[in-house]
Amino acid sequence: EDGWTVLMIAASNGHTDVVNALAGTHNANVEAVDKDGWTALMWAADKGHTDIVNALAGTHNANLDAVNEDGWTALMLAAQEGHADIVNALAGTLRHQRSKVYQRLRAPLSPHLDQKNGR
Repeated sequence: EDGWTVLMIAASNGHTDVVNALAGTHNANVEAVDKDGWTALMWAADKGHTDIVNALAGTHNANLDAVNEDGWTALMLAAQEGHADIVNALAGTLRHQRSKVYQRLRAPLSPHLDQKNGR
């Protein structure tokens, strides 16, 4: 009735080994949402489970831009609860992801940009 998955329950309760087994070996859907639009990453971030946040955001490629029904991301939930280590980890991961996207988008334009800038 609440839409929780086993992965969400494990993430919310801080069971890192279970989260890794479900998301890795058993291919659990890390993007599944409950009735309020919360993902396992959001539950882990809200509850302060840094290892799980790092696993879901890094190893298991959870969407860091996902928003719940209130428009909150995992980063926002962690910030609201004062989990600075999670805020720093998620912000760093987002910065890295956006840098990689920028580099991929810029690469085909580089020769044209360099020529325009006199390089």
